[in-house]
Amino acid sequence: MSRSPSAGGPLRARMRRRALRYLTSFSGLVLAALGLTHTGWWCWAFPLEAFALIPLLELLL
Repeated sequence: MSRSPSAGGPLRARMRRRALRYLTSFSGLVLAALGLTHTGWWCWAFPLEAFALIPLLELLL
């Protein structure tokens, strides 16, 4: 019994969420390193991601 290509909908959504989870964790490390080594807006990149972007994504997704 073969499945249609649209049958993987929930699996694709789960994989997208997993990819987004890894992306936010690794981008946090990169933004923290940039904030420690650079000046200007880079100093605020990690706190903005941690306290604004991630909670907004959790509310929307």
